[in-house]
Order: sequence, then structure tokens, then C-alpha cells
Amino acid sequence: LSCAPNCARPEHAGKHCCTGFDPAVNYCRPDAAEDEEDPNPNGGCEKYQFLSGLDEMMLPCEMGLFFDFKVDEYGIPYGCEGFEKFNKTFFDNYKYSWSVVNEKKAQPKCGPSMIVDESQDKPTHQIIEDYANDQQAWVDDFIPAMEKMLMNGYAEGELVPGPDQYTNVKCPRVNPRHGNVFYDCYIEE
Repeated sequence: LSCAPNCARPEHAGKHCCTGFDPAVNYCRPDAAEDEEDPNPNGGCEKYQFLSGLDEMMLPCEMGLFFDFKVDEYGIPYGCEGFEKFNKTFFDNYKYSWSVVNEKKAQPKCGPSMIVDESQDKPTHQIIEDYANDQQAWVDDFIPAMEKMLMNGYAEGELVPGPDQYTNVKCPRVNPRHGNVFYDCYIEE
């Protein structure tokens, strides 16, 4: 669920959804204490919507490391509340392209994956949560892994650094809270 309007924007200050909430806890006035209690998850102050540039995502393979579910021979997930109509019969119906709980679009109710990464002696869902909470840790682990993957198939010393294309490049953001705006990058002479 995300907030509509974006209460961080000054032009929305004072609107109904942008008053009477604790900004340390919420981004706008909550529609209900819990997502499941929201009478209309597609409307109100909080609703399901895509906010370009302000979204987080996981690839399907990462979802499989985070949540405990199964997939059928077509790759369609099952085994959690909300996946009952995730099957070939209903996939042509847009309503069921989302998980549905109590006839409302909602997060599927899957437990966490308990697959254990023996090198870290913790379940994979915890590793994903650790990276979500510490992006620097993710970058510190991702960059060496990516470099190792890119070197796959090359002999030691066969790859050389490419030309510097980042020195003096500027990409100023006029307002970092405006997620739907593209910015021009340029080389500062």
C-alpha cells in the first residue's frame, strides 16, 4: 500500500490524508490499523498503486528465497492464502493477476522461507531482510560477486579496466521527492 497523495510534497500539506498521523511511523493517514482491516485497499489515503521511482521490487527468484510457496509445472505459485485463483483457469482475468485475500487485492499470506544458507547459518529470508535494512552491506557483497561473474570465462589479466566515463559527470536532482521526473546528466567541463 502506498499513500496518495504524496504527503512529503509541500503542495499536499493540509489535505485530509496528510494530517493527523505520525510522520515517524507513516507517510500519510492510515486507513486502518492493519492492512487486512482496510475496507478498500484500492482507495482512500493508502492504496495499491505503482509509484515510479519510489518502488521496491524483487525478482521472482528472490521471492522464492524470501517466501515459502511452491510452483506448479507452469511456474504458477501456490500453497499460500491468496494464491487460490493463481492458475491457468483464472490467469486471463485481470482481477486475478494479483493475489486476492477475502475477495480483495492483497499481499499473499505466505510464511517466510526456511531454506538455510549454510555459509551464513541463517534462513534466506533473513539474509534478504538484512540486505533490505542495510543497503551498504548489499553493495559490499554485490560488487565483488558481479565482478567475479563478469570475469567468468576470461583468463587472469585478460580483462582490463575500461575508459573512465564517470569523472566530472553531474546528474543534479532538482527535487529528490519527485519520483516521476527524469534528469539530464552532463559532463562538467
